[in-house]
Amino acid sequence: MIKFKVTLPKEKQFDRQRFMSGLKKVGENLASRVDKTYDELTGEWNDPPEFYKTVSTNANGMRVEVKTPNLKYRFVDLGTKPHPIQPLPPGSFMVFQKDYTPVTKVQSLKSTPGGKSGDFIFAKQIDHPGSEARNFEIPINKEQIPLVIKDFYDIMEKFKAFILETEHG
Repeated sequence: MIKFKVTLPKEKQFDRQRFMSGLKKVGENLASRVDKTYDELTGEWNDPPEFYKTVSTNANGMRVEVKTPNLKYRFVDLGTKPHPIQPLPPGSFMVFQKDYTPVTKVQSLKSTPGGKSGDFIFAKQIDHPGSEARNFEIPINKEQIPLVIKDFYDIMEKFKAFILETEHG
């Protein structure tokens, strides 16, 4: 989250509607950059998730969201605890390769070679060891915060508004 405390000009010629439109454009540019990053990150997945962007402004500020309801993405991003996996339909066997090397790394937006390898295993249940959270938001924030701050300062300068405080993390 990024917070700015701003004082807007009180002059009659200050066009609040154009200012809010410019501010929304800053949010739309951020959403587009983040969406592109997610698409590049997951584009090679067998079933890549679809991300949805929303940008809204009100008198108190702006909210930018880029998210997906995709469970596979959530499991990769947030990680999983160890858990059993049962075959579908019940009573059948699962067939999988013994080894797997993740193609994504923790807090990285780069993909590396990896995937399934090794002998094939036939099993009635798998005790999955869990997976480490990738925490993709951390490198995305690190990449995007300086860009959105610059865009925000540019719009403030254009409309001669004053930034009193800045907070981000």
